[in-house]
Amino acid sequence: VAQQQRATSAATVFRCPMHPDVRQAAPGTCPRCGMALVAATAQPASAVYYLETETSPAVLRSGVASRIRFRVRERRTGSVVRQYETVHEKMFHLFLVSQDLEHFEHLHPELRPDGSLELTLQFPRPGPYHFYADCLPAGGLPQLLHTAVVTADYEGTLAEAERALATDMTD
Repeated sequence: VAQQQRATSAATVFRCPMHPDVRQAAPGTCPRCGMALVAATAQPASAVYYLETETSPAVLRSGVASRIRFRVRERRTGSVVRQYETVHEKMFHLFLVSQDLEHFEHLHPELRPDGSLELTLQFPRPGPYHFYADCLPAGGLPQLLHTAVVTADYEGTLAEAERALATDMTD
């Protein structure tokens, strides 16, 4: 509540987390989706962000629990985002998708005091995987950020994984 009050006192507009073009001067709900409007600065941040990934152990293997730590950084300054707006009842949504689209997980890593987000997971089988982070940095615009990893026990090539997916889609 205190975080929202600080954001509200500094904000001059309220906008929809899903439809950033929907703005008004007072709190309310989005006329398109009904979501609560969140406090924002008068001008949307034009920051460009990227997703930084750190793993422990450093070499990922399928079937082995790994700690994954993410940091969302502003590209120009390198600063770590430490506050996020809540969207769909959570402040950070992380999707893990295997290259062949056979595996999918919707995760919510824990925000740490240093601004990193952390979770422990196990890759179900060898292969390339993609992380998609869906978040709304406080004062910024909605972000969909991507990073990819490959487990060390994967014996194929990335080209083979892409060809297999393309073949499945044309059959």
